[in-house]
Amino acid sequence: MIVSVACCSLFLITGFIGVVRGYSVQSFFPIRAIVVAIACTWPCILLSKFRNGVISNILFVMIVYSLLIGMPQGRYLKRGREFYEQGQYQKALREFKEETQTWYLRLKYNIDECIAMDMMAKAYCRLVDFDNARDTYKLIIDRYPGHYADWAEKDLLRLNNGLKVVAKYPDQVPETKGVPVDLYNIAMTYQYDLDCHTKAMEVYKKIINMDIPDEWKESAIEQFRICRGGAADR
Repeated sequence: MIVSVACCSLFLITGFIGVVRGYSVQSFFPIRAIVVAIACTWPCILLSKFRNGVISNILFVMIVYSLLIGMPQGRYLKRGREFYEQGQYQKALREFKEETQTWYLRLKYNIDECIAMDMMAKAYCRLVDFDNARDTYKLIIDRYPGHYADWAEKDLLRLNNGLKVVAKYPDQVPETKGVPVDLYNIAMTYQYDLDCHTKAMEVYKKIINMDIPDEWKESAIEQFRICRGGAADR
């Protein structure tokens, strides 16, 4: 019985910590603790004298608690992804924030929490808000050690390198005659490194309107069409 009470207490304490610090405890250990509590208590529950006992009731409450918290987790992330695929990035951003900021979702390890933050960073890029995208990646690195932090570090590095490439656009990019290599490089950087299709379309449109060979124009037109499928809110 002592083991069961200890395991249930651990589950509650980790949930409380998640709410206080602003993000869930990144471990399945509390869930495993409940499994241990069930394993230790189940034989006693089968005995009539414990059937209505305090310990069995506490364990029942913990199981229901876990299920009720687990059910809504990921709901906001799913809706956010739907908006993101439709190009409605402001609405997507609101849903991703709900997944990370709704307090009761932190009462149990929310595996969708970090994924929502990653999608937040991507939505910020689509909205040409690179400062918030950078801050979000840094927050992932601080909060979620392991492979999530590794992915965020790679994305942050790509973001920073991409911003260096496009920093000279448009003021320091001269009007080019012939093949606009610099503009193509900037457009591709916006499209693939920064995941910012709005700015990429702007550069591709400039290339299309230039007096250049048709094959270069056709390439820009094709990339423009690809970007248009994922343009930001209008």
